[in-house]
Amino acid sequence: MKPLPLILSLLLLLVTLLMAPEAAAYSSAVQTDTLPSMKEYPDLAECFGEFGMSEQVCQYEMSGFLGRSEDRWEQSQNGEQFDVPNQLVDGTDLGINIQVGDRTYYFFGDTLPYSRFEGNRRTPSGQFFGLPYAMDFDDDQKLDWIDATIDMGGEPYFTSVTQETAFDENDNPTGLLNDIEREFFFPEGKAKSREAWYHVPTGAAQVDDETIYYWYGKYINNWQTDQNHLLALDVNSGQWRYVGRFADQKFIQVAPVPVERDNYPADAALTPPWTEAHERGFLIYGSGRAGENMIGYEDADPRWGSFCNVTLTPNYRESELYLAYVKAADLERPDVATRLYFYTGSAQGNWVRGAIDQAMPIVEEAVFGEFSVRRLPDSDLLMLTHTRLNPDENIPEFNVRFADLKRPMEWSEPQKSFAPGYGDYVIESTLRFAPSWEAAPGMREDNVLFFARVVSTWAGPWVDPLMMGYGTSVVWSAVDLDRVL
Repeated sequence: MKPLPLILSLLLLLVTLLMAPEAAAYSSAVQTDTLPSMKEYPDLAECFGEFGMSEQVCQYEMSGFLGRSEDRWEQSQNGEQFDVPNQLVDGTDLGINIQVGDRTYYFFGDTLPYSRFEGNRRTPSGQFFGLPYAMDFDDDQKLDWIDATIDMGGEPYFTSVTQETAFDENDNPTGLLNDIEREFFFPEGKAKSREAWYHVPTGAAQVDDETIYYWYGKYINNWQTDQNHLLALDVNSGQWRYVGRFADQKFIQVAPVPVERDNYPADAALTPPWTEAHERGFLIYGSGRAGENMIGYEDADPRWGSFCNVTLTPNYRESELYLAYVKAADLERPDVATRLYFYTGSAQGNWVRGAIDQAMPIVEEAVFGEFSVRRLPDSDLLMLTHTRLNPDENIPEFNVRFADLKRPMEWSEPQKSFAPGYGDYVIESTLRFAPSWEAAPGMREDNVLFFARVVSTWAGPWVDPLMMGYGTSVVWSAVDLDRVL
């Protein structure tokens, strides 16, 4: 990584943000009375010192989102009514999100139904199942709808993404499952009333508010057989479909950033490998174990007893960071894996198509698992968020890094803070840039970026064996961009 060019490019970018008419319109939309104040958020006092913000990342508010039993217990003690999603879900994680029009879709991972302690409710893989998605209709970072139905017995029924995409519209098997897996989950030979677990979302993107692309991870944290598949959700009809296998290494967790040839920086040091005029595509950042699987796709067996074998090493949160590019139209191709261009960092064009083994890390620190990358509105600034293990103190640490779209392969050194969980999926609509912010009289800072992210809060089986904290929360934060530069 070359810090000097990155610092200079970020400095030029900030000047552009402050001086350009487009940026002025953007920043003026953030009214000072809508910015957080210490009166509303007393914890802001801990973020300021004598000369402004003293914390690298000011995390000033945290509120329950979905699935935390602790939050529901507190609400019940206060006489509050649970929202509908929390009436159905007793525990979940992740919360990868994508904005489509005025709505934000949230995709969750391993989920427990609210009635898990009642009766003998079990799915083919135990008490967990795969929750398709939920939505926030009015951008208040509270869920308004969840993809579930209530059966005649009053139990919620969740149609899993696995059920929706393991077979096509003619009940023919797709490439999502092998024969062993299909027999295990769907012994009748078709997807019928089976709440199947066996997946976690590992990335999401959308095109034209019409199609959501969903990356489906299998055997996450089992280095013997990592898999990532690409699915698609039609926004209007709500119908899912299987697209194809995406990657078996390096790009298991992904963060796509939409880009267009017509408005990409003309003086960029690295441009995507465009092949058409007016091309649209995605820069795709990825993490995942490097190297071929020891167990092939056809031989993977869910009866091993654990899909996420946390005792194996290397841990999936110990990956370096990689970069790829894909044309938006190629996301519809079953052979999408062969259409990917991987960043190699070589002098021979920087990109190679279809050869994932040649993909070289852009951040050579094995600290990435789940992560998020967002492009700041009306700018060429990229922000990466993730949680890593601090090597000196052996405790989780939240990191925020920045890059310029002109040099998307070079990231700044991280801004750091304590980590209240993992996942760190930034909510796109919450990104706000304020040229000036006064949190309270005498507590002032310039050029501040505000954002909220979804974090998963379970501390693990040894700390929380009853999984009372197994769920998600929204964390509101602020970063002083002058500190980054």
